[in-house]
Amino acid sequence: NDTQRAALAEAGRRLRDAAAMFALPPAAACTLAHADVESRWPMSAAAPAHPGRPHAEPTRGDHEDVVATWRFKCAQPQALAQLEVRAFAQFPRLRELRVEHVSARGQGAAVLTPGARGLAL
Repeated sequence: NDTQRAALAEAGRRLRDAAAMFALPPAAACTLAHADVESRWPMSAAAPAHPGRPHAEPTRGDHEDVVATWRFKCAQPQALAQLEVRAFAQFPRLRELRVEHVSARGQGAAVLTPGARGLAL
């Protein structure tokens, strides 16, 4: 319905707002290079639910994943030792995030929660 579509569009807008989602060390001089949100559901006001189908249908009961990707370019990457994930403030019902990251220091993975939202890089 219209209320649900508006909520999805708002969630998509929040996910694409990198400043609302992350706090990076100012010394790293990072800028957002790319933000993308993939979902079976329409995450923007302009997106159709599905071509040829008027309503989205979940594939696994009532749960679907949303995959968000952010790519930053940092002028001083050596200063990028950690970042704070602010997504928990944007989405209060969010319980955990599974994070994968790659940098010049290597790659890693972590599970973040509202009480542990800092990611060491």
